[in-house]
Amino acid sequence: MIEKHSSSFNSDDIDDTTYLKDVSTYNNPTKNIIDWKVLFTFLDITIMEINKKCNHFKIGKSGSIVNRMSQYKNPEGDEPAYTKMYLILSSNNSEIINSIEAQCNTRYINYKKNDNTNEGSAGTCGSHDDKYYLYIVTR
Repeated sequence: MIEKHSSSFNSDDIDDTTYLKDVSTYNNPTKNIIDWKVLFTFLDITIMEINKKCNHFKIGKSGSIVNRMSQYKNPEGDEPAYTKMYLILSSNNSEIINSIEAQCNTRYINYKKNDNTNEGSAGTCGSHDDKYYLYIVTR
């Protein structure tokens, strides 16, 4: 279970059980590389399910989900607040999470409910415990 305590949101606001899988789950055992077709089948199904549950969503990555969710719950300026974070993938390799996020933002950019405005990745992220996550936040 992931540590998800904050004074700015309820721990139920982060769902780390419904969808979360380690990226290594999608390794091709004979080649020891990611089976991208199987991985994106999982992501397509997951995003379709989440898309049905919400009015809007946003795809992102973080190595500090508690801090990231706090930012989404208490945005600055006219940014909308997001109320739920679904952790989708985890990895100890930030480059893999960066790559998957970039591909997701390009692949799903035209979904009506998607609030991501740019294809690709917004850059790298740090981590407190060498664990990185691909997530979807919803509102």
